[in-house]
Amino acid sequence: MKGFRALGLAARSFPARTGASTPWITGVNQGRICRNGDASGIFFRLNSTAATATREHPPSTTPTTTNSTPPTSPTPVTADQFRAVMRELPHSVVVCTSIPSTNTPEEALDRRNFRGMTMSSFTSLSLDPIPLVSFNIKKPSRTLDAIRESGRFNIHILRADAHGVKVAEWFSTSNASFNPFERIQSSGCEVYPHRTGAILWGEGVRTVLSCKVEKLLGVRDHEIVVGEVEQVLGGGEFEALAYAQRQYRPVGPPIQRHRTS
Repeated sequence: MKGFRALGLAARSFPARTGASTPWITGVNQGRICRNGDASGIFFRLNSTAATATREHPPSTTPTTTNSTPPTSPTPVTADQFRAVMRELPHSVVVCTSIPSTNTPEEALDRRNFRGMTMSSFTSLSLDPIPLVSFNIKKPSRTLDAIRESGRFNIHILRADAHGVKVAEWFSTSNASFNPFERIQSSGCEVYPHRTGAILWGEGVRTVLSCKVEKLLGVRDHEIVVGEVEQVLGGGEFEALAYAQRQYRPVGPPIQRHRTS
């Protein structure tokens, strides 16, 4: 008991020695000294034979982040700032193909008339009663011109493997003189003419959605395309290709199953 009383006296005299004005409370039963309203305090390990103590840190019971208000941005958002945020989000990776309206069957088979591009804005818009999809394309675009003219397009869902990455890379160039339809066979894909545009099938491609245009909406330098899915080719369970942090990626391991009810 003498040891406990000595510790209490030392705690009460601490502000006087340091010139501090903050009141202190001695919690001798818990072996700690703390400020009023401060439940954490400074913990001591008491020696059973003397009024000696060893300072130690209490176990953390609260998150280390104490800022309860969201950060503010006093300046206008820049393109680089917004890009850095969106870079962390996983995006789908698909290849969209289309073809301008042609006058002859021969023109429809000519690969020089095929149009296609890799995009990361593709998403489902509605499942029932009519399956709808949407994506956006920056103007000007030869693929967008073909979609406008023909009113049809194909969406190729890619596999999350090296073959899928090759297909995505072939169609990611903006060089008008480069025709990926003439070179994609080296990636293990065949090109089949179709009224909605070329269909890619083989290594790297798992599912193709054949669509017709439902609506086109211009927003500044982009155009939003809404399409109705008329046909699904392929399918089944597979791992689709995604893109985040400047890298092609598979879908990561699950954290928790989504509760639907």
